[in-house]
Amino acid sequence: MRLGSSSTAAISLATPRLAAARKQARGRLPRPPRPAPEVLAVIRERQSLGATFREIARRLNRLNIRPGRGREWHGTSVKG
Repeated sequence: MRLGSSSTAAISLATPRLAAARKQARGRLPRPPRPAPEVLAVIRERQSLGATFREIARRLNRLNIRPGRGREWHGTSVKG
């Protein structure tokens, strides 16, 4: 059969071990610890003032408050 013909069956390009590798990788990284109550207080305060998640992340980085995992805060890590 030709490669572009409509009668060709779908071809899986994944290796048979891909599902097993993904399953194993999911178990490797534990969830980061929850932020300290003081950090949550800063986040809630800024949210009540109408700040976006990105603005809150910038504020935490300026205050040199580090997240549980990683070097700096991002809007998505504040949201989570």
